[in-house]
Amino acid sequence: MKTFKDLFLHFLQDMYFAEQSILKVLPDLVEAADNGKLKQSLADHIGETKDQIARLEKTFAALGEPAEGVTCEAILGLLQETDDILKETGKPGPLQDAAIIACAQAIEHYEIARFMTLTAWANSTQMGEAAPQLQRALNVERAKNAKLNELAWAEVYENAVMV
Repeated sequence: MKTFKDLFLHFLQDMYFAEQSILKVLPDLVEAADNGKLKQSLADHIGETKDQIARLEKTFAALGEPAEGVTCEAILGLLQETDDILKETGKPGPLQDAAIIACAQAIEHYEIARFMTLTAWANSTQMGEAAPQLQRALNVERAKNAKLNELAWAEVYENAVMV
């Protein structure tokens, strides 16, 4: 990377890879969840993630760049941790639901951090045409995190503590 645009594109490609990787794992999380509202939230997240990928593709197009990803070790680590935790909790139920939310929120926090940075960079440079798509992506991630948090406190954590 030699220029700020190179750095920007790297993180954009990172998020493109991340969203595609998340999309592959979400059906497994839906299946692993026990709580009906959590299952529905994760199922909804599949469509939201497809929309995020489309937003990223529009962002690449606005910049005149091909939509392509670069391996994101951070998301691979978070997804591996999710897989490990699911294996360790062993079966659907309140404990596994709490684990799923914890892992999903770690992923959301990563996405929020990256989209926040990309949005700020787009707004402060000549890449302003990318800013609206990135701001929408950031808003989606923040909303998903808030929904997970609400579900966790309203239904999941109390039941998990009893296990």
